[in-house]
Amino acid sequence: MKGIRRHLYWSATSTKPGFGSLILAKWNSFLRHVANKHNDHPDPLYKVCSHGHLPSRKWIKIGTAAYDKLKSLLKGKALLKDIKQLSPDAQTSCLEGFHATLNRWHPKMIGFSWLGSFCRHILASLHFNESLHRDTQVTKDGKKYFRITYPKFKLGEEVVREVAAPSTYRYAEDIKKLLFNLSKQEMKEVFDSYSAWTPEPLTAQFSGRVDKETAVKTHEEKQGQRISTQLFPARAEQEVLQQASCSFNSLPVALGQCSKCKRPGHTRRKCPE
Repeated sequence: MKGIRRHLYWSATSTKPGFGSLILAKWNSFLRHVANKHNDHPDPLYKVCSHGHLPSRKWIKIGTAAYDKLKSLLKGKALLKDIKQLSPDAQTSCLEGFHATLNRWHPKMIGFSWLGSFCRHILASLHFNESLHRDTQVTKDGKKYFRITYPKFKLGEEVVREVAAPSTYRYAEDIKKLLFNLSKQEMKEVFDSYSAWTPEPLTAQFSGRVDKETAVKTHEEKQGQRISTQLFPARAEQEVLQQASCSFNSLPVALGQCSKCKRPGHTRRKCPE
């Protein structure tokens, strides 16, 4: 699995953007590579493996059960279609990191006004942009700090990451200076200008809504007119059906017939003959 992941990542990052056919050609060459075939690949876009001399190792022979199983996994139509769409330069890790930062400033479990949500998005963006390209934390001797983890999904394989320097909050100082230099009148003008951007609530699109007093009055009228659901069929007819059902279920069960003597009442194992 480790080699497959590396080859997938290399196929995308070693290809210029928009050239999905070459990414796919490199990906398809992996099945020949594991079989110790590194030349004359069938795709004309990628004929020869780019690596140099490889040391002696075990290879998967073409036609074996292991090779056929691997081929069925790596040559799926849906997978090949997705591989052609891989991006060489754009990764989702940075976007996921921003979403994690945004969740700290704007928790989903708490409801905010539109203006409050807008301000929290701005704060999250300022904090993320300032902390994005932090330097690696170093010791007094100038050595870099590293953190090693052993995640379960990697089956004990280590993951080494550099420890970034602590986050800074220079943007907070800039905000404080700006607020302390503004008068109350200027703050009110800024607040009113941003408040004017507040969109209408989503429920405003339902023009047929009634007010609370009308809704309560209609509810009370329905409660007063509510009647119990009538039985169908009538109670007397249901009682007759119930008695007939009970009498049908109480019929004696037919006894089995012996396959040896052809007499009812016992099985072949208990046959007296």
